Amino acid sequence: MTIDPAGDAHHTSETNAGCRQPRGSQVALKKSRSCRRIALTGVVAALVLSACGGGGSAVDSATGNPLASDLPPAGAGPTPTGTPITIGLIASSTGAFSETYAPAGPVSQAWADMVNKELGGINGHPVTVKVYDDQLQADKAAAAAREAVEQDGVVAIAIESSVAGPAIADYLDSKGVPIIGGVNFARSAENSPSTWFGTDIQAPQILQTTANVAKDAGLHSTVGVVCSEVPECAAIGKVQQAYAPKVGIDYKGTVTMAADDTSATAQCLQIVNEKPGGIAGYVTSNPLSKLLVECRTQGYTGPLILVSTYAKLFESLGDTPMYGMSTGFPWFADAAPAKQFRDAVQRYGHGVDYRGYVQTTTWSTLELFRKAMQKDPASSADVTSASVLGAYRQVKDETLDGLLPQPLTFTKDGPSPAISCFWTIERDSKGEFKRVAFEGKSGNGAKGDLASECVQS
Repeated sequence: MTIDPAGDAHHTSETNAGCRQPRGSQVALKKSRSCRRIALTGVVAALVLSACGGGGSAVDSATGNPLASDLPPAGAGPTPTGTPITIGLIASSTGAFSETYAPAGPVSQAWADMVNKELGGINGHPVTVKVYDDQLQADKAAAAAREAVEQDGVVAIAIESSVAGPAIADYLDSKGVPIIGGVNFARSAENSPSTWFGTDIQAPQILQTTANVAKDAGLHSTVGVVCSEVPECAAIGKVQQAYAPKVGIDYKGTVTMAADDTSATAQCLQIVNEKPGGIAGYVTSNPLSKLLVECRTQGYTGPLILVSTYAKLFESLGDTPMYGMSTGFPWFADAAPAKQFRDAVQRYGHGVDYRGYVQTTTWSTLELFRKAMQKDPASSADVTSASVLGAYRQVKDETLDGLLPQPLTFTKDGPSPAISCFWTIERDSKGEFKRVAFEGKSGNGAKGDLASECVQS
């Protein structure tokens, strides 16, 4: 079943895994506050070209491996016989930024299929993830939350949307329904209710990460390129200016660019004049493409640094050396938990490309739910929102063996911990992806390519 982009937010258990509208497309939003929020948070953590589904091709687009229908059957677990558990996922599956968020739906379905078919459910309970499309509109996110709670009886809600969090947090808190991870950068941890269990990096730390990435790449300086459509984008440059010197990076200034600019000549003149070691891009793929072409003609030969990572974005920008930060674990990691993710999405994900941070944050969010409930002795009975809250408040120093960026501990009354760790990813000259080595202690205690790094306090 596909999701009607013109209708109200509603759920589907079979998310469309096909390609969505281009990542850089614009939509008219009715509310100016929502427009400002979308512009800023999208630039911060979602302005990248999404991986889009293969839609039934016989070979996985990322690896060349057979898709799920061609893989040998997985080891079947016992049939879950308990009362069903229903989780809601509010994702911007259509609308602007759909290329970023649409894969969350197929990944969540792959996770549920793995849990039910291979692991015997959660403590014997079958699990369902119902996906709600907010179309990147706050009012539709709010409507989806009400539908999920009042009609569908979800016990928890995950988020993969730039606007849903602030629109639904207070309502869900009043209903005692937890938010279990997902995008939390639009609302800082300390300002979030105690029923919101964040799992990835938030603002302003996410704005600071490009300086760490530049250092990891061996660069000496950067120039930031930010959106010009809304005044809030100026905050990005201010954060970089204050933070970059802490890690030894000279931040040489900020240039602005709009998504519909037809030329990048003026911006590149500024950039080339500053002679930066790298360009930190906080704009969509369309202006980035124009910028790179023009700056190359003017003599810039350095790399591009991106906030958050999608394989398709790296690939769409050609042979330019590229680095990026990821809020989700590296999809290519050799560690067993990452391999389980890839195998399950290949097997059950209907051809969705798993190579992106939304895909991996969706997975780690749901895996944390599974582990939290497994540890809760009361969850062998009927699972309710109250029992989910109780289970999460027992989570202590959890990293999911490296799938989370840092150890997470949740308490009864306090907000979620502020998360400041992430992963740095490079696409090398051969087109291969790898985690970039860094100095210092692993943020999540993992070794190898699941080891995370952290911004400085």
